[in-house]
Amino acid sequence: MQRPTNIYLLRDPRTSEVRYVGKTVRSIESRLRGHISDSRRQKIRVSRWIASLLAIDMRPLVELIEVAHEDWQERERHWISFYRSADGTDNLTNHTDGGEGAPGFVPSEETRLKLSVVHKSRYESVEERRRTGDLVKIALSDPNWKARQSAKQRALWADPTQRMMRVAAQKEASSTPEMRRKKSEAAKKSWTPERKLAESDSRRQRALNQWADPERRAAHSEKLKQICASEEAKNRLASARTACQSPEAAAKRIAWWTPERRAAKGQQLKEAKARKAKNDSQSDKTSG
Repeated sequence: MQRPTNIYLLRDPRTSEVRYVGKTVRSIESRLRGHISDSRRQKIRVSRWIASLLAIDMRPLVELIEVAHEDWQERERHWISFYRSADGTDNLTNHTDGGEGAPGFVPSEETRLKLSVVHKSRYESVEERRRTGDLVKIALSDPNWKARQSAKQRALWADPTQRMMRVAAQKEASSTPEMRRKKSEAAKKSWTPERKLAESDSRRQRALNQWADPERRAAHSEKLKQICASEEAKNRLASARTACQSPEAAAKRIAWWTPERRAAKGQQLKEAKARKAKNDSQSDKTSG
């Protein structure tokens, strides 16, 4: 059984003129992101048009016009023909009459495995990883892109349906011991000593920058006062303190602090002191 196919169009944000008609089984917002990504490396007509918009800090407007099923090929061809003949100018960037591809097709497990191997093999190349990394760095260095992504994520999490779907997906991803083991191993492998050090320094600097703002400190203080003023919060804090002071909690803390953990913590403190001494020395030289 095929999934529903969304027939969508892309409009020029300056004139609202329809410039492209397409189809996707994903959300139209996701397909737009795909078009934008493709425009950075493809040279087809629609990609060149989108690239010209991105060059002036604009992006196409995406609009859903129909949800098709088994007749998606006919419906896509219909809409392409309609907008090509609507005013006689034919400014569509489509290079075909539509109906190609196989949206909604659900591949077999064997096909999924083959596709997985192909995609993974791409990133075995150092050049490919470097190219992808450079593209990500370019995007992250753009304040407008970061602002758009931030606003989009806030809007998604503000939607109760989207929030419920995301939370359910996260729970499902960690629902089996095997999945939890794989995620744990992947995390341990990626957290090299160098990455830990860099992340620690980065978080420390972000915290210092945030708390250097008097308005932020005042807002946080006011929020804590409001929270702690309620009887419910006071009762929760009292219960938490009582639980922490129980013999069971003390026994858990003692058991958790194994000799290995104590040694690792001691090493971390020594390294932190050494870094602080080095930074202080460099600061003294600079000021001197």
